[in-house]
Amino acid sequence: FILIAFLITLIFGNFSILPNAIRIVSKCVSACMFVILVVLIMKILPIKNVITRFLGNLYLEIYLLHGFFLSLYFSKFIEINNPWLYGVLVIVSTLILAFLIHPGIKIILKLGKKIKVK
Repeated sequence: FILIAFLITLIFGNFSILPNAIRIVSKCVSACMFVILVVLIMKILPIKNVITRFLGNLYLEIYLLHGFFLSLYFSKFIEINNPWLYGVLVIVSTLILAFLIHPGIKIILKLGKKIKVK
């Protein structure tokens, strides 16, 4: 059901003859259905391998850094117009810097656990 609903809303969201309001709502529903579909697939087929464990260890650093690189590579100083190059640079830069600052973040988190807040 969810897959069918996702496909229907995805198709209707791209019809230019429909009013903008209907297209926007259809795209929002399609995005929600996609997330639900991915979560359901992950429940059925969990992915446990070296890559996902590595990325799972760096999730905080990736979350903290990705916005910086998204803004950096689309600023007035550095402007990348090729979307594929932009995406690859953001992902690679984020992963490299996340890997480099991971030991420091671990130390900061350990120190934060030792401090007791009353």
